[in-house]
Formats: sequence, structure tokens, C-alpha cells
Amino acid sequence: MTAKEALAFAVAEHKKWLADNSTGTRLDLTGADLTRADLSWAYLLGANLMWANLSEANLSGAIGLPKETP
Repeated sequence: MTAKEALAFAVAEHKKWLADNSTGTRLDLTGADLTRADLSWAYLLGANLMWANLSEANLSGAIGLPKETP
């Protein structure tokens, strides 16, 4: 299974989990390689992206990202 297929499967399982948390699996992107991923307008509130590679990822308009601290 390619990385793209694995992500598509994981997202499909997460959609099942969102509809009924007794089915599917909650999506965990910890350590995921999201290089150049288009996450524009993604809902990321509560997402665990620890150690995720977000190099060149498009996060414009994403919801739930922490605000920059001064």
C-alpha cells in the first residue's frame, strides 16, 4: 500500500469514527510526513501533529492552529 493509499484509508476510517466512535479509528497524524500537503482550510483543532513534517505544507485558512506568541 502506498503512502497516499494508507492516508486515504486512515481518513476513511476517521470519517467512520466521527459518525459513530464505536466504529472506525480516530486519525492520528503524529510523526506523519505531510511535506507539501494541502491542508488549507483543514479543521485541526485538537490534532496531534507532534513530530509531523509540515515542510512546505499549505496551512492557509486552517482552523485550530495555535496562535503565535510574542
